[in-house]
Amino acid sequence: MKKYAFLFLIFSLNIFCLAQSLPKLSPIDFGYSNGVKSINSVKYFVDGDSLQKLEENYYYFGPNKKIMVFTEKDLRNKGAKKSTIYKYENDEVKSEKYNAGNEYQDYEVSYQYDADKSLLSSQYISKYINLNKKYNFTGNKLSSVITTNEMGKSEESYFYNNFGDLYAIHNTETVGKGSETIVTLFKNNREIARYSTSKSRRIGLNYITNSKEFSYATSDESIKKELETLELFLKQNKSKDLIVAQKIEMILKKAKNSELISAKFFIRNAKGDPEASAELEVPFEDLKIVAFYRIDYSNGSIEGSTDFQKHHFQDFQNRIETEKQVGLLSKNLN
Repeated sequence: MKKYAFLFLIFSLNIFCLAQSLPKLSPIDFGYSNGVKSINSVKYFVDGDSLQKLEENYYYFGPNKKIMVFTEKDLRNKGAKKSTIYKYENDEVKSEKYNAGNEYQDYEVSYQYDADKSLLSSQYISKYINLNKKYNFTGNKLSSVITTNEMGKSEESYFYNNFGDLYAIHNTETVGKGSETIVTLFKNNREIARYSTSKSRRIGLNYITNSKEFSYATSDESIKKELETLELFLKQNKSKDLIVAQKIEMILKKAKNSELISAKFFIRNAKGDPEASAELEVPFEDLKIVAFYRIDYSNGSIEGSTDFQKHHFQDFQNRIETEKQVGLLSKNLN
């Protein structure tokens, strides 16, 4: 059981997160523009004319423009609250503590640095699993991360193109006598594809643009050649997001029995920060879950509101119907 817990944790920690194993600290790391001071969002469940608030999330970035606290409040469960608190020393993060009020989920991460303030190592500590990470840099670029515990080892190797952009991580996991390598591809530090060199895992594909994010899974091993070609393309080119998304769509159309895992839509302001988002749940037919955002900027300006925005909801509905006819929600994808 511990063997699978180790592999699951290593495999899952990076999903839909910043590409690197470095701590996420800046607004950009969390998907927001650099001038953000705080973000407050409220998620709603919509059933006809009935509205129910599901959860409220809050991010606060300090004067150093680094995350100080992140809270999640379950509005259905008497406001049950989860929080992540960050502590700094000499402007470097020293610890990250997650408190869910549940010993199965609570954890703490501590970080150590050298005299030049380069990250050396970190320790992830929870009740049931502990992980030690060692970081290696080439210049100012993270080149590898070695993660260990008593059950095994994971070694991540980082690859950058000539423009300095991360395009791939190769993660070799070893437990006992068995090992496998997981290849993850990135565009703008966002995961767009993930597959194993063995046949033990399904292939993950993420179609990402400024306005939508669709995630798929498939067991079709034949598309790995296309993914290897995509990795070479990312290595050699600095392409627009839409071009890469179109390449993902072409691979999806070749894949047999691809399964839609999640579908999200966004409405963004002029700075690129979200004003509203929508999630479709299985069977990806009717829109039931939307979220609205209030963003406070360090210059004192405020944009958006956490109140339910009916015009944004209608916009999402229209976009989803169009997507069903000619887009990635079309029944003719494969």
